[in-house]
Amino acid sequence: MRLACPGLFSHVEKNATVVTPSRLVAAVAAQQIAAHQLAKGRESWERTPIYSVDAWLSACWQQARHAAEAPSLLSPSQERALWQSIIESQHPQLFDPDAAARLARRASTLIAEWNISLDEDLWNDHEDGQQFRTWLTIFRRKCRDEGWIARADLWHWVPRWIEEAA
Repeated sequence: MRLACPGLFSHVEKNATVVTPSRLVAAVAAQQIAAHQLAKGRESWERTPIYSVDAWLSACWQQARHAAEAPSLLSPSQERALWQSIIESQHPQLFDPDAAARLARRASTLIAEWNISLDEDLWNDHEDGQQFRTWLTIFRRKCRDEGWIARADLWHWVPRWIEEAA
């Protein structure tokens, strides 16, 4: 696999941070940058910061938590446990609440990535949409009350932290 990014090496020379859509693409970028450095005859060089989007968002939270009052970041398993407790409290008879929690967590991430508003009337078009919106509202309220932040919420917070740091 090769990245189709002709300007990658010129940005690396300027100490840019590389953010990729996945860990696989980040690994490919790291390999290509190392091969480029070796082709230039270098035997050592400063490591280029290369992150998947998720890793970059987490790194931004790490920096913000020391510079500002950033909420505590939940781990994926903590998020899933919170989702599961919310779902089980509303639907104790549900066959597989763990699977529902995993799907709810993934849906909340997609909503954040695509900046989808919960205020749209389309959420009322289907019972599943209404139920998910209710769960997400409870999830967000619990996080706010406890001083927590979900990984999906980093999409909302990171631009603010970057702007405040500038």
